[in-house]
Amino acid sequence: MNNLYLIGQFALIAGISNRMLRHYDKLGLIMPSYIDPANGYRYYNDDQLPVIQTIGSLQHYGFTLGEIKEMMASDLDVAHFKALLQDKEILLRQSIDEDTGHLLNIQRTIKVLSTNRNLPGL
Repeated sequence: MNNLYLIGQFALIAGISNRMLRHYDKLGLIMPSYIDPANGYRYYNDDQLPVIQTIGSLQHYGFTLGEIKEMMASDLDVAHFKALLQDKEILLRQSIDEDTGHLLNIQRTIKVLSTNRNLPGL
């Protein structure tokens, strides 16, 4: 039997907020399985839990909700998903390299300020 849950119940089970479920619905990522026409209450079912988990996992990989929507709407195979992850890896490495450069500049400036009380040319 497939249980139906009110949005608040489903959000609690899925570990996300009602607001986020409504946002996902608005974006077309996951819609309620049933909306009561009498009162507008949104209901979700057990089969939708893996979808929420997939969305969360993809967000943890750094994919935007727009990218996730595209992936979920397509016939994503292992090779394509691997290529998408490799692209994310490249972007993340570039970001880390940039941040490392910023960190080194900050550390150098702190060192200069520790030995010289004058502000360097900013």
